[in-house]
Amino acid sequence: MVRAIFAPREGRGDQQGKERNIYYGNSEVGKPKLLDLFCGAGGCTRGYQQAGFYVVGVDINPQPRYCGDEFIQANAMSYPLDGYDVIHASPPCQGYTELNHANKAYYPKLIGQVRELLRSSGKPYVIENVDGARSSLPSSLLLCGSMFGLKVRRHRLFESNILLFAPCRCWHDRNFYSIHGHHVWNRAKMGPVRKDGRSRPGYGTFDEGLAAMDINWMRRQKELANAIPPAYTRWVGQFLLAAVQADCEVAE
Repeated sequence: MVRAIFAPREGRGDQQGKERNIYYGNSEVGKPKLLDLFCGAGGCTRGYQQAGFYVVGVDINPQPRYCGDEFIQANAMSYPLDGYDVIHASPPCQGYTELNHANKAYYPKLIGQVRELLRSSGKPYVIENVDGARSSLPSSLLLCGSMFGLKVRRHRLFESNILLFAPCRCWHDRNFYSIHGHHVWNRAKMGPVRKDGRSRPGYGTFDEGLAAMDINWMRRQKELANAIPPAYTRWVGQFLLAAVQADCEVAE
């Protein structure tokens, strides 16, 4: 095991201003090590880094702008899970999303298989997916951009084997962006009318989408459309970090 020194959290009076010795059995980097499966360009990764993790991303496709500490191009469904303190997975959402009406049958639904893999690891884990996957993630936590003061709604579900809470209720007004497919949509504007008579929101710019998600390193619409705001996993990461630290302290 590798020894890591962490400053105490605020509010722990007996530890205030002192160092705590925490031992991470799977870390060689002085931080707990998190594996981010199906990482994409790293929206989830960045939030976990901000929460205090060393993050290794795995994706079957090249990710030249991946923001994490290490990137491995590999099949996330067969990548070995040993050597990590926490595992996160964001399996493809296209088979679950309510925005994909025509082609759902062409996309795999992997949440069940991913859950079996993560449970078998014996580690704290998180599975993230779209709101349309609720039937496959029945005990999940819903997070929304409005909970973090962002100009994006972007509901996402988080299932974990540790207890998670939301920071507050979500609150929506008409002044927000949505990012999906090939476009950034500005809900504060009126756009073209659909064939069925419903109006679309107006178009936003790519830079507006980046700002709404609080992301500054992505350069392609596809990267952004497949990402979530780092604020979500920064929040979830606090619970995961507390669980890992508690396990390490008990092990001492």
